[in-house]
Amino acid sequence: MTRSDLPFSNLTIQRFRGFRDFHVAPLGRVTLITGENNTGKSSILEAIRLLSQNAGSGTIYDILLNRREFVSVREEESHFPDPDKDFFIAPLFHGFPSFYDDFGPIVIKTGHSAQEMKLSLDVVWIPDSSASRKVQKSVTKSKALQDGLPGELGLEIKTENNCNAIPLDFLWRRRGRQISPSKTARMPCEVVEAHSGSDTLAGLWDAILAREAEAEEEAVKALQIIDANISAVRVVGSGDNVFRTRRVLVRSDRFSRPMPLGSFGDGLNRLFTIILSLLEARGGLLLIDEFENGLHHSVQLKIWQTIFQLSSNLNVQVFATTHSRDAVETFQKAAAKSPEEGMLLRLTRTDDDDIPTVLAEQELAVVTDNWIEVR
Repeated sequence: MTRSDLPFSNLTIQRFRGFRDFHVAPLGRVTLITGENNTGKSSILEAIRLLSQNAGSGTIYDILLNRREFVSVREEESHFPDPDKDFFIAPLFHGFPSFYDDFGPIVIKTGHSAQEMKLSLDVVWIPDSSASRKVQKSVTKSKALQDGLPGELGLEIKTENNCNAIPLDFLWRRRGRQISPSKTARMPCEVVEAHSGSDTLAGLWDAILAREAEAEEEAVKALQIIDANISAVRVVGSGDNVFRTRRVLVRSDRFSRPMPLGSFGDGLNRLFTIILSLLEARGGLLLIDEFENGLHHSVQLKIWQTIFQLSSNLNVQVFATTHSRDAVETFQKAAAKSPEEGMLLRLTRTDDDDIPTVLAEQELAVVTDNWIEVR
């Protein structure tokens, strides 16, 4: 598969978080995003996720919750009641928090005119009369209230094939309860957060083993990167006990009995999460925030090599972020064996704009060989 055949061969982001008008091309099968703090690395992952999932309600909720931008009604009422909680999606829009009424629609797109994936998010006023579902665009909350317009704020979600306006109150009430992803998503999209826990590993393991008998072998081979003595992995427990928990157990030649995955340290848990997420993302996307977390520099090269191999075998496009020079250097070494697969995206910030610099494998080799700052 050539770069132009990848789901995301390029990326345009307009008026989303810190991106006023951002475009980057080309992107690789495995793209590593680096840059200083507050240059938009995680925002790129969020934009890709929104587009791939057609901005499903659960996706919006997860993105806001991960940054602690979404709090419960009980928390709001007990601390700082927010009269504008009905505009809880405001942090997604460019200019937040300095704007109130003056903001434009979010646009995220990839591909070319003949075959383009496009998503736009706009805040609209939905009249009380829902029969026609007509919306009034560019009507801000304050103007609607001042003019006494009946209705409520809504989020207009528009793709190249569909347009729908959803009341924000509805999104608020069903936060986290997303419609079946198979009905809303364009493609599979798995996310490994910067500080991912182990609470979802059992469910991932069950789903993968149900359709891929060789998944255990792949998982064990990956875990052996950190501990060569590991020979098997099992998930135990029914989840119906008083604690409602299931555990990942690892068999190692160093111990007489299986041991909990957590006993082997954060690195093994992080690696296991990445590998299971890769297997689950077959035919879609894997997004890894802060790749290096919990991973010692001595094992990062083998992990990158595994990611390059599995992403090709499973037809997965991978986007990862990092602050680490070690992660960049080991990424370059892994990419050198697959020149058409790897791409480094460096972000810098000038005034209010995030500026991308794309480095293919050849330029990336020069960067790492000469210790040029890319973080």
